[in-house]
Formats: sequence, C-alpha cells, structure tokens
Amino acid sequence: MKVNFHIQRLVIEGASHSEALRVAEALRARLSELPAAGKIAKAANIGRLDAGVLPPRSSAGQIGHHIAGQIFTTLKGPHHG
Repeated sequence: MKVNFHIQRLVIEGASHSEALRVAEALRARLSELPAAGKIAKAANIGRLDAGVLPPRSSAGQIGHHIAGQIFTTLKGPHHG
C-alpha cells in the first residue's frame, strides 16, 4: 500500500529553525513506517492536529515520532482501537 502525506504547515513552538528541520525529518521517517503497522482510512483530511505537550528536552526524533503517532492515531479513527 502506498500512502501519501501532505503537511502544509508544521509549527513547533520554541524550536530553532535547525531543530524544526530535524523534527520534520524524524516525522517524515516515522510516517513512512507507520502504514505497515495497521489499517488507516483510504482518504482522510485532518484540518488541524494539536500533538500536545512534550516533556522538556525531548529530542527531535522523539518529537517527530510523537507527532507521527498522533497523526496515525487520528487516521485510524475510533473503530480501529
């Protein structure tokens, strides 16, 4: 299955530009892994997603993985547990 993601805008408050780029790369990498982990809707549009608050000093990788997990959970919907 091929899954395409289009993220129009990624806002990471309090992060430097270089840190935000590292988070975006970690997010991209994790999103490429997640579709194999479970079923997702054939088409979905998430207007806005608040990924919540992360623990202080989270790494770019941890932030990217967290955001990807929130996206995947939202795409799976309430009927997929």
